[in-house]
Amino acid sequence: MASIIRIPITVRRPSEARSPETTEEQAQTVPSTPSPAAQEKIASQPEAENQVGARQEPSEAPRAPDPAVLSALRRALEGSELLEEAKLQAFVLNLLEVGDNLERALRFAPEDDAVAEGVALTWRQFLRALAQVDILPMDSLHQPFDPHQHEAIAVVASDLEEGTIVHEEQRGYTYGQKLLRPARVIVSAGSAADQVGE
Repeated sequence: MASIIRIPITVRRPSEARSPETTEEQAQTVPSTPSPAAQEKIASQPEAENQVGARQEPSEAPRAPDPAVLSALRRALEGSELLEEAKLQAFVLNLLEVGDNLERALRFAPEDDAVAEGVALTWRQFLRALAQVDILPMDSLHQPFDPHQHEAIAVVASDLEEGTIVHEEQRGYTYGQKLLRPARVIVSAGSAADQVGE
């Protein structure tokens, strides 16, 4: 069983600092009445508490926020908004690839096939869901090539006028007035006879 060790503790007030001459017995004796200096200190405590309370009260006119802090906060918020927008755009672009696969399945599906009808219904539902958030497919076929909206992957001789889109390899999409994804297209170089004539 562990033994208990008792350590004697001496209690002294700062005003009663022990001089080298004081004996151990005198150091352990605590006067029952506080000294005049201690009484004065105790009497002044409520005033100090009131002063602390007064300091904690809000001032009537709030200070204007620091413009540098506001600017940094604004930049941080804009940065987080841009990040969220970039994440959302990446998600939508991945989702559009799902739509591309539905469209390809419809191109190669046999006519009067029940599965093809189901894919067609899913494709239309996909387009409606996009339209609800203002994402719309672009109609590029037989339109003049526009480098701001189209990405040319090939140029071929065609009976169509030069610079006209003859085939749409991948549909383009807009979000409101912004281009979300350009259409990948094949462009007419004009008829072979026109090219020989030149």
